[in-house]
Amino acid sequence: MYVNTPTWSIPFHSLAPGESVEVFDWKNVFQCRGVIQETALELGVAWIRTDIGERRLVDIHEHLVRRCPPPPSWGR
Repeated sequence: MYVNTPTWSIPFHSLAPGESVEVFDWKNVFQCRGVIQETALELGVAWIRTDIGERRLVDIHEHLVRRCPPPPSWGR
């Protein structure tokens, strides 16, 4: 199966805790925005604290990720 990955999507292995990211599904539909808390590269997942305070598990096989600047309210 061929998946058309957008050029703005970043490789999962380059994600690091503390980075601000936006997460999209494979149809490029926005899912959430937040800060990476931890990654498990061997499992292909990352935990993100969203901008509304939820903790979310992101599976790289189901999502596209791009870096974004953090809004002033993040990190309070």
